[in-house]
Amino acid sequence: MLREKGLLGRVEEASGILTNDVQPAGDPMAQPAILWEAEERMMVDPSHVIFALDGMGAGPKLLPEYEAARNKALRLMVLADGALEAGVKVRALLSSPPDEDREYWIDRLQKSVLGGIDAAEQLAPKPEPLTIGSIAIVCALSWIDAALPGAAWKPTHPNLAALQLALEQRPSFHDVRMGGG
Repeated sequence: MLREKGLLGRVEEASGILTNDVQPAGDPMAQPAILWEAEERMMVDPSHVIFALDGMGAGPKLLPEYEAARNKALRLMVLADGALEAGVKVRALLSSPPDEDREYWIDRLQKSVLGGIDAAEQLAPKPEPLTIGSIAIVCALSWIDAALPGAAWKPTHPNLAALQLALEQRPSFHDVRMGGG
């Protein structure tokens, strides 16, 4: 989002996870802030950060103005978030010691990942106009490709495969790929 909005010179990207040892005084959540506004107001909720960043910079609005398009973009964000959350849990379970429930949960969570991808496919997102939803779902799909290589979603999801291919050609995606390039 920072790259698409032309905000790299105005917003600093953190290069790691902050700990409570380096938290600014007065942090009521004991969480690293995602965004600090100029007047030192902390934002932790990603949706607030997205709304704030979308109002900055010279790039196009990534949250559509019209309700139907905005709802589609927000729905894609939610689906991306859900697929990623389930995928992270699958990765954790794959590296944990086997127990009697492990396979059940891996299967259930993999179905959640694919369910999110199925629902996103039904929305048939296009690369233009670029929205925060299309960015979110492509980031999720790229992570899934790297972290869960068995999730062969591309053959059965042509809309998302085309969207991923198109967005990964954008300069804003080139310098943030997993593994540094």
